[in-house]
Amino acid sequence: MPPLISVIIPLYNHEKFIYEAVVSVLEQSYVNLELIIIDDGSIDNSVATVSTLSDSRLKLFTQQNCGAHATINRGIASAKGDYVAILNSDDLYHSTRLQTFVDVITEDKTIDALFSQVEAIHENSEHYFSFSNRPKHNIPLKRDHPDQRLAADLLGINIVTTTSNLFCKKEVFNDIGLFRNYRYSHDLDFFLRLFQQKHVRFIDKPLLCYRIHATNTLKEDSAMVYFETAIVLADFLQNQTPMQLFPGVTPDQAHAHLFSALNIHHIDRVLQILLQYHEGENSWQEIRDRLLQDKSHPFRITCLQYIQESLAHEENQKSANKRFKQLSATIEKLKHENRLYQKSTSHRIGRCCTWPVRKFLGTFTR
Repeated sequence: MPPLISVIIPLYNHEKFIYEAVVSVLEQSYVNLELIIIDDGSIDNSVATVSTLSDSRLKLFTQQNCGAHATINRGIASAKGDYVAILNSDDLYHSTRLQTFVDVITEDKTIDALFSQVEAIHENSEHYFSFSNRPKHNIPLKRDHPDQRLAADLLGINIVTTTSNLFCKKEVFNDIGLFRNYRYSHDLDFFLRLFQQKHVRFIDKPLLCYRIHATNTLKEDSAMVYFETAIVLADFLQNQTPMQLFPGVTPDQAHAHLFSALNIHHIDRVLQILLQYHEGENSWQEIRDRLLQDKSHPFRITCLQYIQESLAHEENQKSANKRFKQLSATIEKLKHENRLYQKSTSHRIGRCCTWPVRKFLGTFTR
């Protein structure tokens, strides 16, 4: 009997996309699966849309709004499969995704989790572009295995892209824990722990479609996304020394590697102070919860204002650069047209016709 895969869809106000998402799971070439859909208090017709689908493998649950992390965790607790996969309710699986992963993990049973390359699609499901989030670091982490360089890449960019990209052994959650209470960065927080502690394999094929549309969660509050990212990185870096992240090199080399790996654009100062918070006498867990929940917290307010100003400055700079490029292109176009005109027959005839006038006027300028 092939292993059972539990696919979890956390659903929230995606009546426009959920039908296609569900069908992409039920029509997988790999059929031994259960599909657990948990509606997180949707106020649109999402539940009604799912209810129109009939398949013995589909299980639908509803709850009051608790957030993505809690919804996913409930799905994990309900999962009966040997493996757990996640699909956000606006994304899509490629038809061979699950079969590809089962084949790979069956061949190498030491693998704990798998991820794939990601294709971005428009709201109407048409191809938009392909992500190029391929691993960049060749330094083995924790184990002498090439895929263990992935944790270093996560410090620079979320190469996984989305929680929809997760496929892992169910036992993984017993070892590293579940998703934690972040609205925007729960995936990065979980992936950092997973990549550092477990054997992860990255499949360089686009087996997942990530839908880009006007209501993507990450578009809600860019400053808060960066702020949460800083908290996640501070938590991770306090529990991992550079030598643990980059074993087998000198301390100086490890710090150099860490510097190269970190991409903390807009949050450099934020991260610096968060690391000092970590060193204080108070519980980091309490500090973290206050920063995430207390909108009147002075440090949170200051950080969000700093990040917003940094983002606005960057946007203004991009706009200025764009206008400069457009102006430069216009000038070059006019110069080119002028050169062509000067070589034209009409220009030469015009010069000949106006020669007496130009000669006469020239006598007044000598």
